[in-house]
Amino acid sequence: MHLVLDFDGTITQLDTTAELVLAAIRRQRRHQPDLLAAWTDAVQAYMQEYHAFKANYTPTRDQRTTPAQEDVYLASLRPIEEASLTRISDSGIFRDLEDTDLFEMGVEVISEDIVAIRSGWGAVLGEAIRRGIPVTILSVNWSRAFIRGVLSCLKGGPSVEDVKVIANDLSEEGEIIGPGGDSECRLMTSQDKLEALRREIPVGEKVVYVGDSVTDLGCLMEVSRGVALASEEGGDGPPLLLNTLRRIGVELVPVGEVERAVRERSEKKVVFWAKEVEELLESGALWI
Repeated sequence: MHLVLDFDGTITQLDTTAELVLAAIRRQRRHQPDLLAAWTDAVQAYMQEYHAFKANYTPTRDQRTTPAQEDVYLASLRPIEEASLTRISDSGIFRDLEDTDLFEMGVEVISEDIVAIRSGWGAVLGEAIRRGIPVTILSVNWSRAFIRGVLSCLKGGPSVEDVKVIANDLSEEGEIIGPGGDSECRLMTSQDKLEALRREIPVGEKVVYVGDSVTDLGCLMEVSRGVALASEEGGDGPPLLLNTLRRIGVELVPVGEVERAVRERSEKKVVFWAKEVEELLESGALWI
């Protein structure tokens, strides 16, 4: 068995992209005004391209009723994500930052209460390690070192060395590159994460995957047990995942019913659903 977790919005309460960028800008003190303007411009350009693409894409959201249709739509977002990462890379926001800087930035955003980790993950990861279950974080975040810095602050959890992190990295020039330094294989979309998962996990191995957004859709559908960590209330990310799963015909089963679902072995694809991390521990859904 292998436990694979998303990071932004899954380990953390919210997406950390903006906090990573702002922490980097604070480190680049000599160029703060210009870099903040570059970040603002990059966000605006991304949102304009994204909304224009979504408005013109066919089939429309309500017409996409199968996993295959949604997979094609999500994969089609790659050029927009690619352009966004290129803008950020060219901006100089991350230039000359080393892994030690990025790790420290991860620690700082936790210690200064800028980023919060979801309650319960320390106990979950500690139990996984105690059981000898490998744990991997799989993320489209721009800095593996930043993630490791955040994880080092996990109370009651395992050592950060016990958790493998697969995510993008940053070159010395500030370019966002893929895992292992490959600029051609940057993790940006649901399909990218799925391909990375397939490279990491041997065929046939039982995998429990936990994620909170549509970027996790491919992995949730692929593995033997996918868990959507999402609340029905507030925010754009979590409800979007739940609504998407329902729209494409995936059965959502509360994690408290995992034993029944395992016994019945429905032919229909099932994704389990937890509102909070504590439900994963109480239900035993990760270990059954």
